[in-house]
Amino acid sequence: MDSDSESNCSEEDSISDLDDDELEELFGRDSDSEEEFEGFQINFPANEIIWSRQEFVQNLPFFNLETGPTCELPENGKAIDFFMIFFTEELFQKIVNFTNKNAEVKGARNWEPVTVAELKAFLAILIITNDIVVVPRDERIFLSGTETTLFHVPGVKSILKSRERFFAIKQYIYFVDAEQDLIARTHIDPVFKIREIFEYLVENFRKYYNCNKEISVDEAMIPFKGKLKFKVRMPDKPVKFGIKLYQLCDSRNGYCKNIKIYAGKDERASGNIGKTGKIVLSLVEDLFHTNHHLYMDNFYTSPLLFIVLKARGIHAAGTCRNRKGFPLQQLKAVQLSR
Repeated sequence: MDSDSESNCSEEDSISDLDDDELEELFGRDSDSEEEFEGFQINFPANEIIWSRQEFVQNLPFFNLETGPTCELPENGKAIDFFMIFFTEELFQKIVNFTNKNAEVKGARNWEPVTVAELKAFLAILIITNDIVVVPRDERIFLSGTETTLFHVPGVKSILKSRERFFAIKQYIYFVDAEQDLIARTHIDPVFKIREIFEYLVENFRKYYNCNKEISVDEAMIPFKGKLKFKVRMPDKPVKFGIKLYQLCDSRNGYCKNIKIYAGKDERASGNIGKTGKIVLSLVEDLFHTNHHLYMDNFYTSPLLFIVLKARGIHAAGTCRNRKGFPLQQLKAVQLSR
């Protein structure tokens, strides 16, 4: 989140006259919806937080986790070998079963059961057209022009023999048992239709790699402009419409350790830690008492959250914004002294 774009624009001799609105500009303006912070009530524990301008050095416990892959990696492996560590044969078979059941339930005409090989070729085309060769419409994927010859290699064309088959799979692909009461379950969990597959992947992300000491929490956006209840609009971001994710990543190499999907306003009580603090704790729950160093921006930072994280063996640092519980007058005095 944007935090300090205006922090250096005021003259020192005018800082003493700043009102609350100007302090907000000085220490960070909230660029996010206020509903994200409902429940952010800080009851500071007595004798726990002492604000001071004194610099100090804290002796932090030793980081005690062996980092890197936790599984045996293939020697001279190709990209597909590493991809299959996370997106396993078991997962492909789950999607195949769900897709065939969905076609059966919906009464698809002349449906031939999809195979794992077809699903792999289908997914390969989606990945390629999203990143390597971009075409304006899916219908152009199977043209013979020079820009789309990539799709005529044996690994794709020999499996998906026609565009009709490609679009049939696209129409009926499914990620949950089609015979379940989807309306009722989606009312409880807006992402129920992908929840099982999503959690399977995230579990593999968490299981097969231990992050380095420095980790970070931040947001990401999946571009999407279609109809979706929990689609987010963020006009100040490069991706202005889409699905918002909360991610825990390795600060050194960007490995994504954990992901949470923002699926709309959470009505459940979050207590004094607040909804943003609750997000952070849910992302790092597997890393308690490992002495990781967690970094975050002012969307998440709060003294109470840092106290809770420290008690659970994670050391945190982050930028901050003008928010309840911070010593504004002392911060103001620091600016005056510069």
